[in-house]
Amino acid sequence: MIIGRQLSNTETDIPHTDIHRSNFSIMNGQLHDKSVYYREGSSKGGSIIGGVHPREVHPREVALNQRNHCTDYNAMHRITGGLHLGGYLAATVESALREGNIGTILTVMDTPIPTEHRFPGIAYHWIPAYDDEYQNLLSHFPLAYDIIENGLAASPDAGVYVHCAAGISRSATTVISYIMRNMRMPYETARALVGSRRGVINPNP
Repeated sequence: MIIGRQLSNTETDIPHTDIHRSNFSIMNGQLHDKSVYYREGSSKGGSIIGGVHPREVHPREVALNQRNHCTDYNAMHRITGGLHLGGYLAATVESALREGNIGTILTVMDTPIPTEHRFPGIAYHWIPAYDDEYQNLLSHFPLAYDIIENGLAASPDAGVYVHCAAGISRSATTVISYIMRNMRMPYETARALVGSRRGVINPNP
């Protein structure tokens, strides 16, 4: 499986092939415009010059890496209490979900999690939203708030996982809106809190 990781300063000229880009695109859906950039070149050449570089790892390594790598696009990061934020990949790794005591998953994407990627004992919810800067999430905030509140109230150690494809915009915006209301924080304070736990967020305007 190919996922993304951030490039270090010494990794800005790494060769790639079309299959790397193809697999990365298929797994994450449409490539985020801040995810990966390529130099122009032949169909089999070119170099990555920024963003993330595809590499092969076990998905569980990614999902459980959140404590040490707050800039990992595919990791699941605990924001506060039992509330977690991240990308699609972690939502498909049962061991990571169990470790986080995740009993509720809120998907904020254009499609829900397929049945074959769901696990028993977890309540799945879906808010349809496209990966578009003009996507209006405001009307979905009351429903999202109730889903998160009810999920966290299920038990003292209950966990809720809110995710989109990469955990950058749609799900981050949803989590920020929840924190603003629940903790009575202004936007900038809530955004700073979420960003301190997951460094790759870029909320919808």
